[in-house]
Amino acid sequence: MCLAEADVVVCHGGSGTVCGALAVGVPLVMVPSFADQFENARRIADTGAGRTVEARTAPETTNQPHLDEEHASRRVRVAVEEVLSNPSYQQHAGRLAREMAAWPTAKVVLARLSAQTNIAGPIQRKTP
Repeated sequence: MCLAEADVVVCHGGSGTVCGALAVGVPLVMVPSFADQFENARRIADTGAGRTVEARTAPETTNQPHLDEEHASRRVRVAVEEVLSNPSYQQHAGRLAREMAAWPTAKVVLARLSAQTNIAGPIQRKTP
């Protein structure tokens, strides 16, 4: 997996990339733009496993988040440099990776649920 080779992942903060990076203990720099990305970025920043670069709303628009292009690369670069120079980000990402690795797999969860509900096989749909 290429994420495991990274020192930091820069992304929008979508669930797939966030979970992939954290599963291998890689800290993140996130620039959220819509949907779950804002909440994901906030939560990861709160854990200390990443930094968020906030989008700026362009003056000519009222509801479209827009990163100020003049300052975007500098702000992202500063965040990446902070994450790379401060070992606590990697330590927190590593802690989350260990927690994620300890979670039971879907197969284990389904087996436990089946045992608790006395279901021996797949649930069959009732036909009308």
